[in-house]
Amino acid sequence: MTSIHAKKQELAAIGRHLVDHEQYLILATADCDGHPWASPLWYAHAGYREYLWVSSPDSRHSRNIEVRPQVSIVIFDSSAPPSGAQAVYISGAAVVTTGSDLDRSVEIYSRRSQELGLPEWTPAMCRASARVRLYRAIASQQFVLSPDVVDVRVPVTLTGAVPSGGMAGTEAAVQGKDA
Repeated sequence: MTSIHAKKQELAAIGRHLVDHEQYLILATADCDGHPWASPLWYAHAGYREYLWVSSPDSRHSRNIEVRPQVSIVIFDSSAPPSGAQAVYISGAAVVTTGSDLDRSVEIYSRRSQELGLPEWTPAMCRASARVRLYRAIASQQFVLSPDVVDVRVPVTLTGAVPSGGMAGTEAAVQGKDA
């Protein structure tokens, strides 16, 4: 009989695999009135708790983040058959990345971009004077689908440490809230 701890470790490994191998996440935001909006975005990640993407500050999801930083993220293999589909569900908070966090975050984002044969990114490409900004979400909750029960999300920890930086207060503000 498999222990609960071993099962969660197995599910966390599935989650890490998805995060490492998929290229798009679905970002769910809501405006100030609570109207939802979902956006597929190419992403990079750091430590399975920090998710980075580039967007125009004028895009609907970016404007939503300004007024309501709580977000939900889903990462999944869209090519899997329905009977074998697996997903990672993430709740957290998002902000525009600025200051010293911008340099570190752009480095992470650029590294993934270059690994896939895409262009290098620099901090200047994401500063206030540029057309796009680098956004960052920190996961406060993570779930993976149970392989044993249909549509049941099992809480998992894909990694232990929260990255350092300017999100600590934002993450604490949404801790325990469902995004």
